[in-house]
Amino acid sequence: MLIFLITISSLYAKEYSLLMFRQAIFCGVGKFRVFISKFVVNFIFYGLLYLANIAGLYVIFSIYAGYIPSGKEIIMLLTAILLNILNFAVFESMAVLLVGHTKNSSVGIVVNILWFFSSFMIYPMVHKDFWGYGKIIGVIALSPGTYLYKICSGLVTKEVILNNSVYVTFMLLLLWTGIMLKLRKQEV
Repeated sequence: MLIFLITISSLYAKEYSLLMFRQAIFCGVGKFRVFISKFVVNFIFYGLLYLANIAGLYVIFSIYAGYIPSGKEIIMLLTAILLNILNFAVFESMAVLLVGHTKNSSVGIVVNILWFFSSFMIYPMVHKDFWGYGKIIGVIALSPGTYLYKICSGLVTKEVILNNSVYVTFMLLLLWTGIMLKLRKQEV
């Protein structure tokens, strides 16, 4: 996860330093289209990388242990992988927003890592029902790392799937609104 956070912030900062965004925009491509295409390509690439990594390790350890997983366990694993990939989209959007505002990869890396690790401090305090503290506090206080923590610990229930989907949708809308507003105001 840390490698993902570092490389994703560095990729967007490198685009600024090499002026690749400007080059695409000078050729007539819109700023938002350039950002969204880079976002989608990175999201798909890291999603497939994560899927291959987790599924590969699961297969290797299952073979090593002589364990044959049931269909329900495989569906549960794939659900957890897909939910975690959705959470990666929120971290990537935060990196795009921060690097776009500061044009500095260090800010994106540090804030994303702090945001990721802050969830591990918040989650144990409210692990039973963090939504019981109110929807607003639940959305603001939590980071995608909280859902990663909950999902990776095997708590993939309908409620977690719904809450994670609502959280990811809300955060992506919020972050991409900020990105679009910043793109309107600045030259790339």
